[in-house]
Amino acid sequence: MNIAFFSDNLYPEVSGISDSILLLGKQLIKDGHNVAYIGPTYSKKNYASVNAPLEANREDFKGMKFFRLPSFKVPFSPTNQAQFVIPYGKSISFLKEFKVDVIHTQLPFGVGLEALIASRYLKVPLVGTNHTLFEGITETLPLQQKWFKNIAYKIISSYFCWYYNKCSFVSSPAQSLLDTMKASGLHSEQQKISNPVSLQEFTIGTEEE
Repeated sequence: MNIAFFSDNLYPEVSGISDSILLLGKQLIKDGHNVAYIGPTYSKKNYASVNAPLEANREDFKGMKFFRLPSFKVPFSPTNQAQFVIPYGKSISFLKEFKVDVIHTQLPFGVGLEALIASRYLKVPLVGTNHTLFEGITETLPLQQKWFKNIAYKIISSYFCWYYNKCSFVSSPAQSLLDTMKASGLHSEQQKISNPVSLQEFTIGTEEE
């Protein structure tokens, strides 16, 4: 199967979303699938700021394809790396050549809307994962007055549900987040699926430890 991951947060940006889909992609490649990543373009400064080599120079990314969309920096982002993409279907020609079977989208913003456009145009299934608590987004807004956060929460939750209702299937690593989305209007088929974890990052403690 040819699987394309779309994400507004992607390597080298420091992001749990990026980490999870890269780990998943590595396992899918081991299982015989083809994997591609579509995300923003990052500057050399972005790579240097986290001591990250270009993806072409990483042996553990072997077999992965990357397609970068034109983007511009989001001001005041928590990581100081976030990029915004204007969706206009630029990925479609790449996906045609890749012969994509399914698109897996991670966020409903610029790259996520690009995924929706590509899915509709190419008539391939769109699978979505929501990693993000709505409260987590409102906590990053410039205004923190209660009335403003309440309005922002309603807008954000409605927009997320509108987007994920366009997906054939929706997952989340937290059942509580799916429950919140259902209460806000999500009706797509859904299931809690944990994010992958690299077991190499952990070791069994010694008796002394």
